Amino acid sequence: MGGTQDILSDRLPACQSHRPRRTPDIGSRCCATRKRRLSRALHVGMRNAVPWQVEWLVWRHANLKWAVGDLEPYAREDIVDTSSFTHGNPLDIRVSFPGGKKVDAVLGPRVIRTDQSAGHGGAGTAPEPFELFLASLATCAGFYVLSFCQSRGIPTDGIELVQHHRFDDITGRLSRVELMLTLPPAFPEKSRAAVLQAAAACKVKKLLMAPPEVVVTAREAKAAA
Repeated sequence: MGGTQDILSDRLPACQSHRPRRTPDIGSRCCATRKRRLSRALHVGMRNAVPWQVEWLVWRHANLKWAVGDLEPYAREDIVDTSSFTHGNPLDIRVSFPGGKKVDAVLGPRVIRTDQSAGHGGAGTAPEPFELFLASLATCAGFYVLSFCQSRGIPTDGIELVQHHRFDDITGRLSRVELMLTLPPAFPEKSRAAVLQAAAACKVKKLLMAPPEVVVTAREAKAAA
């Protein structure tokens, strides 16, 4: 055994310790390195920053105030006002069938009415459910644009928001939604990028990006007394 130790000792450099070396934490080291590079970029005018760091720093500098301070009025839209609900779970939507192809949704004191178009066997007296779904995205984005402008005293005259839809040629399913915001020439130049971000921050869009689980179950109704 002693001979083996002597051979290993001869092969190791004289300055190298026989104690096991601690493996560095690669994740922490990379994170610390990234922080140092970002800090250096801020202090030397971004001369040592790689392109993605420059892009991130420019975005952060331009939008930090908007992202932190100006999101407060938009965050209130994410909170459901349940004070006017009168029965059951305040977030429950009760569906009824008033006749024909009509289907109504009762949400507290409000009734949302739907119908099918004549081509789908309905009377066309109200939007179809899928149309309401698409409209919820467009109007949600519109609300965020409106709140953005109102909080800054920017007139909404001449602002137009149009939502375009693309469907798959084979499956017919919705494959892409595009929101086109048209701004008038008088719209402040410094607020143009921020108002686009406001529209993209709407609650319906965020829900589509991280969809919830939808579960369908059934139960037997209680017999009438």
